[in-house]
Amino acid sequence: MVASRFFATPALIDAATGQAFPGRLEFPLSHLLLTPFSSFADIITCNSARQDIALTVLVLAGFGLFRFFILGHGGEGWFDRHDILVAFALYIPLAAGYFAWAVLWPHAPPRLVPEDPDAMPVDFHSHTSLSWDGRRSFTPERNAAWHDAAGFGASFITDHNVFEPGASNGEEVSLHDAHVVVLGNSAFADRRRYTDDEEGVRTFLSRAKADTGGLTILSLPEYWRHYWGAPLERLAQAGADGLEIWTSSPKAMDFPPAKRREAVELCRRRGLFMAGATDNHGYGSCACVWNIVTVPAWRLMDRRARERAALDALRSGSGAVRVAVRRGVEPAAGDAIVLDGFRAVMLMVRLWTPPQCLFALAWFWGLAWARPSAGRRRK
Repeated sequence: MVASRFFATPALIDAATGQAFPGRLEFPLSHLLLTPFSSFADIITCNSARQDIALTVLVLAGFGLFRFFILGHGGEGWFDRHDILVAFALYIPLAAGYFAWAVLWPHAPPRLVPEDPDAMPVDFHSHTSLSWDGRRSFTPERNAAWHDAAGFGASFITDHNVFEPGASNGEEVSLHDAHVVVLGNSAFADRRRYTDDEEGVRTFLSRAKADTGGLTILSLPEYWRHYWGAPLERLAQAGADGLEIWTSSPKAMDFPPAKRREAVELCRRRGLFMAGATDNHGYGSCACVWNIVTVPAWRLMDRRARERAALDALRSGSGAVRVAVRRGVEPAAGDAIVLDGFRAVMLMVRLWTPPQCLFALAWFWGLAWARPSAGRRRK
């Protein structure tokens, strides 16, 4: 823990450049009090799908450490089959309960605080219970409350193929092997004529402004999985306004860094704005990405005015948005991903602030003190 202070690293980076982002994360007291547990929960939320699978395997393998450090070691009963089964029966519910707490239990998220007071954090892509895959308890009101807690000045609800005038300010449209986020649309984006093939997607993009009045963003991971290379160039040329270069859904977090750099280059070459998306469906409590747009005195505006200001910034050009993300471990290729859990924990400690280190040390010292006591009771 002490050594990590000599290798501390910024918690926020610019997704396009990889450089440190000028800002900080503000941790609520509840997050600080549970630092080792809440920080590891943030890792689970911001992991890719493959990383979470590897992490689950790592946690299962951690049973040996659990038995060694918590339930005692050595002595005649160390290899007793009954004791091992009893310990395993205790460990599995604890591990499953922790994962359930990390993913399902609402807790206060870290809040982004940019250095520039005119830098407004925005989310262009999130969901509510109105989406077919949205959590039933994640209502529009809870969606808004979560965004406020995570430091967003403006946020857009983009439920799947749903448009609610007065309640929604966007829509995620399902097309042929593609999802397109439409922002600020004044009418329902009817997708039925554009779901047959790539040409249908291009036609939708070319007509979206006239038909809906909204801006279009190509969403991850669909364009990476189905339209990479020349097809993505054609979609950009057809009329897409923006491109997600970072999306926090588990499948999208597997997006390789080399391909992200290609997506950034495409945005610069074609004049598309870059976007990040929480893609929050009501699971997990921390935010992993924020879009930053410059809006003077945005804190004095109401929510609708902030949304309009964010849309105006998007219409101004490709450089209107910076994508700030929490620093994490990029998914390793192949079998090396089994080491990502260790790498993530090492990075987590380097990212801790001094108050987080103090709370973590209190937990570690407390557990270290309790364990020998448990051993003496067994004797």
